[in-house]
Amino acid sequence: MSEDVQVRYDLDHDRYNSSFERRVAEPNTLLIIAHPPTAEVVRYLLAFSHTTFLANGPVAWVEEVMVAEQARRGGIGRRLIATAEDCSASIGAAYIALATRGRLASTSLWDTPNLPRSFAS
Repeated sequence: MSEDVQVRYDLDHDRYNSSFERRVAEPNTLLIIAHPPTAEVVRYLLAFSHTTFLANGPVAWVEEVMVAEQARRGGIGRRLIATAEDCSASIGAAYIALATRGRLASTSLWDTPNLPRSFAS
């Protein structure tokens, strides 16, 4: 899936494994990995929560949401975002934000308002 993103980094397996282990051990991390039982990972979402002064409490930040090309247009991205919204609401997050790298490819992910949203590029 990494070939689908505009900004790419060479994979360093040691650094990746170390980063992965640290990240998933943190209580403010949400990692959703979805894949068919007989296939490789084709979609995931990585989000974090943190407190802010402006929101008077926690907010959620979706850092990465990826759906492989062959799995797109089936609603999985919307379900990943909806799950992140539910998790954000469960911790009392004031809003959920989506980090984008350039233009937002699909604003249809946000058609159903559950929480206020913020878009950052």
